Amino acid sequence: MIGLFALLLGIFLSTLAYGAEKATLILSAELKPYLDFAEGFRENAEIDQIFILPAHRQKAEIYLSLHPYNLVAVGSKALRFMTEVSFKDPLFYALIVSPEIAHKLLPEHRLCGLYLRLPVTITFPIIQKIMNQTIGIKNPVKIFIPYSNTLNTSFALEAKKNGKKLGVVVKIQRITNVSSLREFIEKEDFDVLYCIPDPIFSTEEAIALITTWALAQGKAVCGYNRFFINKGALIAFTFDYHLIGKATAQMWRQKICNERPAPFQTLINKKIFKLLKKKIKTDKNIDAKN
Repeated sequence: MIGLFALLLGIFLSTLAYGAEKATLILSAELKPYLDFAEGFRENAEIDQIFILPAHRQKAEIYLSLHPYNLVAVGSKALRFMTEVSFKDPLFYALIVSPEIAHKLLPEHRLCGLYLRLPVTITFPIIQKIMNQTIGIKNPVKIFIPYSNTLNTSFALEAKKNGKKLGVVVKIQRITNVSSLREFIEKEDFDVLYCIPDPIFSTEEAIALITTWALAQGKAVCGYNRFFINKGALIAFTFDYHLIGKATAQMWRQKICNERPAPFQTLINKKIFKLLKKKIKTDKNIDAKN
């Protein structure tokens, strides 16, 4: 009798803590970022099922035909999978580059979630402060945004527009491949090469080349994950996928259906910071003598 009471009390307290609903997670792959996300999500909300693509694809299709609600798509492959099944809105998502991509895939659905492409209204002031106060670059800081994918055109144009409001100079350029970027790095007048999720930055080899070319010119690189720091970038805006999981679970539990940037951290490469500061100081002395 006592055991039954304890069981019922546990169920009651669990219901108070999480509500009667449980989430179903669709993960794009069995990779650490997605698994970390799931663990973080579990800390703030109850999970009914976790399906990992592509291994669980058929099971997920059958399950969603019976339980087409309380769904969370994690990553772009999971979101594409949702275009092939029927489900009830709202659909929560995470680890997607941008809301534009999510809405392009599922234009007629109510979507809620956290995306990874940080607005320049958040990142530009951070870059400006770092370049002003630590590197010694005076205003206006000049930021160069290269990209190859036409899906990034609207972001680049919006960044240029917002740059004027934020007191920085923004140059944008669509390029065809990594090798063609070298000429722009060597000839364009800018302080920071601002990398966004794009095919030209999709490999560690490409990132290493780009940072090497930039550093040779005394120019900083700003990236969007730890690989950039490891390969010589000055700044990187990085994500803790466990924390994103917790934040998404909080949104899901409270049924907060909006779309906003995921929580992030700013990393600064101290070694590159010293190199750039030394080079800029040397260049200033040379200019003064001339």
